[in-house]
Amino acid sequence: MTLSHADIRVMARAVGLELPDSDIADVAARTNALLQAVTDVENAFGARLSEHEPIPPVYPTNPFH
Repeated sequence: MTLSHADIRVMARAVGLELPDSDIADVAARTNALLQAVTDVENAFGARLSEHEPIPPVYPTNPFH
């Protein structure tokens, strides 16, 4: 799957971001590279990924300053 510049704009707006036109190509390239990396991991490990529960996020108990 490859996201177009229009896809990136729609996704950014969905989370409240307005990306300048000058950043769209870079964000699209980085997002598509990340999606490709995830696909590569899924292809390499396949069903083995489903054999384990995901690690839950760890939230700090003390606020950051």
